Amino acid sequence: MTSKLVSCQQCGRHLSVRDHCSRRLAALIGVQADAEVPGELPERRPHYL
Repeated sequence: MTSKLVSCQQCGRHLSVRDHCSRRLAALIGVQADAEVPGELPERRPHYL
């Protein structure tokens, strides 16, 4: 599974968006990337399609 770091256009929070799609929501899954330690983001890696 891969993920991509993005910033939410509405709230500005950093999200880690996974390549898994929720069938129930018909959307990609995203979680707050710095939820445990605010401001500490995971290392950015190349995103492959």
